[in-house]
Amino acid sequence: MTSDPRAIYTERRDRLAEEAVRAGRRAERLGWARLLAFTLLLAVLWVTAGMGWWFLAGLGIGVPLFAILVGASARADERSRGATAAQRWYTDGLARLDGRPEGDGPSGEAFRDPAHPYAGDLDLFGPRSLFARLCRARTPAGRKALATWLGEAAEVETVAARQEAVAELRDRLDLREASARIAGEVGGALERAGAGTWFEPPRRPVGGAVLVVASVLTGIWILGTGVWAARGDLGWGPFLMGLLVQVLLSVPHAARIKEALIEAGSGAGDLLLVGRLGACTCEHPFTA
Repeated sequence: MTSDPRAIYTERRDRLAEEAVRAGRRAERLGWARLLAFTLLLAVLWVTAGMGWWFLAGLGIGVPLFAILVGASARADERSRGATAAQRWYTDGLARLDGRPEGDGPSGEAFRDPAHPYAGDLDLFGPRSLFARLCRARTPAGRKALATWLGEAAEVETVAARQEAVAELRDRLDLREASARIAGEVGGALERAGAGTWFEPPRRPVGGAVLVVASVLTGIWILGTGVWAARGDLGWGPFLMGLLVQVLLSVPHAARIKEALIEAGSGAGDLLLVGRLGACTCEHPFTA
């Protein structure tokens, strides 16, 4: 890095602002295309229901096209969010260079201990504290680690090792920007309580017999729907009857199903973020 970090931060912040706008516009266009493709798919399936191979052809072409648009839209949206997060990271850095307040980051109030021998005198925790000025951690584990470093004495060797790590990472701006892109999306279980929640059993598990019956009925309904659509001479009765059975089976367990889907979605997103962070460290390796 040159001797003028302010100029570099400003240039990168402005570049990321333009990138976020471009990616956001692309995501919006893809979102409309996705909606149009889904509407056309439903129309084609409705018109060709009972027409055998025409129905299957519409299904075989329309579903992959819709899936491609969904993936492209998600990537564009991810790029827009990442650019916005990195832009905010540079904005916060410029604010620190100007000596302005730390913004809306964590204040470390939860780590304040009135009995601590020096934390109060040195303003280690709380609004406008040293913790608030330093902390860029997005997970509870990261914030706790920083609070521990500030509130507990360390051996000379440990302090020296931390200083060497800072010296190595100080000029790795590409790595820090890439990490900021990913950190901007941290949420869900990773934000609330850390990765340990991924391995916890469901709070209200669904019985094994219910799962078996649901799986069997779902398989039968999918197979029956394919036969119904291909033949076209069975009327709407079999399709609606199978749908009704699925609904009646789901209603008693709706709350537990919704809870499980929310937890699974949150955990899956967090795992993807961890994977992206691993790929980032492989692309920008360091020894600290």
